[in-house]
Amino acid sequence: MRRKRLLLTLCVALGLAPGTFVRTPMPEPDFSSGLTLTDLALEEVQIGPFALEGAWHLTSENDHFGGYSALLYRPDGRLLAGSDAGRLLSLTPPDEGDSKAVFGAFPNAENRDKRDVDLEAMTQDTEGGTLWAAYERSNAIDRHADFTQVGERATPNEMALWSEFSGPEAMARLADGRFIVLAEQRTRFGGDSHEGLLFPSDPLTGAEPLVFQLATPDEMRPVDMVPVPDGRVLILLRNYDLLPWPSWHVVIAVADPGEIEEGENWPIEVFARLDAPIPPDNYEGIALKQRADGACDIWLISDDNFSLFQRTLLLKLSWADCF
Repeated sequence: MRRKRLLLTLCVALGLAPGTFVRTPMPEPDFSSGLTLTDLALEEVQIGPFALEGAWHLTSENDHFGGYSALLYRPDGRLLAGSDAGRLLSLTPPDEGDSKAVFGAFPNAENRDKRDVDLEAMTQDTEGGTLWAAYERSNAIDRHADFTQVGERATPNEMALWSEFSGPEAMARLADGRFIVLAEQRTRFGGDSHEGLLFPSDPLTGAEPLVFQLATPDEMRPVDMVPVPDGRVLILLRNYDLLPWPSWHVVIAVADPGEIEEGENWPIEVFARLDAPIPPDNYEGIALKQRADGACDIWLISDDNFSLFQRTLLLKLSWADCF
């Protein structure tokens, strides 16, 4: 009996901790797999001023893939998504034919501390030659002239006390060169405001920002922002309910930077609520393409948080009167 117990104990130990006895080599990183886009074939519906024109589910085995929290429409006609691991995905909009993806990363992203690569927002100048990226864990803003070299970094004093888990979440460069940065963190316990900074110029020049507040509806948090051709900005807001069952709630709001006043709440207007038939998920990136006909294409991407229970979704909305 004693020998049987000993044998049983050994079997249990082997089952619970196989790595102690058998070392399985870790698989090599996969940086070669491509991107698969599955058309969700949703019905076309009107969502506030926006018309839903397309929705796609993105999947890939590539180790650069996933976690997208920022999105840009680049002057070369491609979408650029940035992840909270400092990785990049460039692709032609899927409704324009060949949407072959190019995976990449900001220089040395795989070797840097998580605090230095937790990218949450991106913005660019008018020509797209310079790109700025905001990082949540380090409360920093990087400036990149291209993607082949590590960018310059600024850590503005006004962002120093922002939570490392809810810091700069939305950022936009306006046409006149000013920058708006919004914190995901609420300014007080149970409050409905978020701190915002309006920089008179590039934050990396040391310019001192004006500090204001952003009050949001329904306990929503700002997660991304994009300039509109008429001078306003679209702000992507979302929150999450755990009970009675897990669910995401996402809205697109509009605001006028001309109404920002120091220490005051910046007024916003909710434009659209992303309800059914739009699939609910953690949408964190918004981009805008200005069309020659006076309309705009609005692109949204969701952050799957590298979770099996979430998806990377890409949405296309059309806005007929954006300028």
